[in-house]
Amino acid sequence: MEKYKVILDTDFATDVDDAFALAYMLANPNVEVMGVVCVTGEALERAQLASALCIDMGQPDIPIYTGLETCILRKQYQYECPQKFLLDRWPHRDASDFPRCEAINFMRKTIRENPGEIILCCIGPLSDVGILFQIDPELPSLLRGMQILGGRFQYNEYSERSWLKKSGNTIGNEATLAQVLDWNVCIDGIASAMVVDPSHKFNYLRFVGDEMTMGIYMTREEFNTGLAKKLPPSLVDMANAWVEIGGRDFDRPLVHFHDAIGVATNFNPNICEFVRGTVNIEMDSPTLRGFTTFVEDPEGPHQIAVKVNPDEFFKEFTSVFK
Repeated sequence: MEKYKVILDTDFATDVDDAFALAYMLANPNVEVMGVVCVTGEALERAQLASALCIDMGQPDIPIYTGLETCILRKQYQYECPQKFLLDRWPHRDASDFPRCEAINFMRKTIRENPGEIILCCIGPLSDVGILFQIDPELPSLLRGMQILGGRFQYNEYSERSWLKKSGNTIGNEATLAQVLDWNVCIDGIASAMVVDPSHKFNYLRFVGDEMTMGIYMTREEFNTGLAKKLPPSLVDMANAWVEIGGRDFDRPLVHFHDAIGVATNFNPNICEFVRGTVNIEMDSPTLRGFTTFVEDPEGPHQIAVKVNPDEFFKEFTSVFK
């Protein structure tokens, strides 16, 4: 069976879905995780938590790097790692084990040493990758492909309230204009726009927007009485910690799988249906910076997911955990 080489760029340990994505790839015999890059605030704690999952899954030597913690011309809304308290519960690598300021160099070197082989999976804000492609504009053409969990292209029954209050907004609502903007794309909107620059030549660049993944979740009871029994203990702990945090701070006491869905589509073409066209990301408006639009075009350079099959996703996800 074909082996896929993957670099994961992630804001690990904000939500639990990043951990689901990494665990899925570590458990998948057809995937070789070449490295993990952790982006946004408290990147070190994110990297240490990623290492805890790797250790728990018997793969302690996966290369993990701390990426950028700041944004281009915008304050960082994702300035902390909400699940860092879990470091007290699980063995993890020491802070000295994570090379600082080397994430972009690592990605550049790995892609160039493996031309046409690397899938770059981006499941967090795009700060690292935007800078990476500015430093070395040839890299997109050297990738096997690139997948972004991000963007908002359709407004459907899963959409949340789309206006702000005069006061009392959560950080999430303030950053996204109450869900008008997608989190991963708008946190560093200029970097996101750099990624989709029309001068970049990708073999494929796919977006799975949050409207595709928002409706795929489990309640805490469903998770703990079913799927959790197949998963590594540290991952189950991270999921339950997120339910506590999400229920308290975000009014979402559910286990979501956003990033895992985005990652899994690279290896199972039956999870999502894609349409080709051009993704544009607003960069001029300070208020709407990071707003995503799409023009369908059979000759376009990008693809967006337009349908998702939840049953196929869960079948794929659970199949790798024995």
